[in-house]
Amino acid sequence: MRSFLSLAILFCLTCCGNTAFAAEATRPNLVVVFIDDMGWADLSCFGNTAASTPHIDRLAAEGLRFTQFYVNSPI
Repeated sequence: MRSFLSLAILFCLTCCGNTAFAAEATRPNLVVVFIDDMGWADLSCFGNTAASTPHIDRLAAEGLRFTQFYVNSPI
């Protein structure tokens, strides 16, 4: 009976103890912006000097900008 109890405690410690060391998987944040009737240079992060878009500029600086794209129909 003592060996069964020792085995049960050992099993519980090995199963429950690993969760403290497990790395939590982080998922990336993804933001997709769909804007109708906007040209490629309408945002200041793409070179427009007339419009001020500081929040979108910060997103573009910290993230990924697509510079080569094509849309064959309006969205």
